[in-house]
Amino acid sequence: MFTKGYTPWNKGKTVNTDPRISKLRYWFGKKNPACSAKKKGKPSWNKGIPCSRETKDKLSRVNMGKPSPFKGRKHTAEAKRKIGLAGMGRPAWNKGTKGVMRPNSGTIKKGQFAGEKHHNWKGGVSRLPYAYTFTDKLKSQVKERDSWTCLLCRRTNDLTVHHINYNKIDCGPENLVTLCRSCNSKVNFKRSFWKDKIKVLLLTKKNGVKSGELQNGQP
Repeated sequence: MFTKGYTPWNKGKTVNTDPRISKLRYWFGKKNPACSAKKKGKPSWNKGIPCSRETKDKLSRVNMGKPSPFKGRKHTAEAKRKIGLAGMGRPAWNKGTKGVMRPNSGTIKKGQFAGEKHHNWKGGVSRLPYAYTFTDKLKSQVKERDSWTCLLCRRTNDLTVHHINYNKIDCGPENLVTLCRSCNSKVNFKRSFWKDKIKVLLLTKKNGVKSGELQNGQP
């Protein structure tokens, strides 16, 4: 049993300084038959004793950044056969439940963050229809103007057309910009920031100057 503050007898000792270390090295990776027979059938000393939050935090910090001990290894055919036999006849843990997530108290319930409860709620503007002038022809013209490239990540596939001021009715060419689908979803958060960011990037692209020069007040 380990005791907090207790110093182990073999700390700092080597084979050259203490002969008992060599005996310990003999059993490295082996099982002592006497010990195995003595412990056979007995439960672990800590079975049923949950770890404290402090202990869990320490274990987490110690193993943080370390790869899994099984990383890069594969189960042998014999190990796969044993795993299959061990689970044979057992029902799946999610049998009778909907979806693939294990039901627990931490699962997000349906509608918990829907509508006005969501932190990014804008009064339901996403349900408003687009202007009748926002056609496929107009979208193609905007993409052609922007060289079929996303303004933010420079991707050339899966492109959409974004309203800079988030007003679906304002379909003027100066209010439309080409973004990829991923960036178009990203700019729905922190809208005021992305609105100014896109305007600066467009002005930089139009005038052919660096963003640092724009921040210094130079046109």
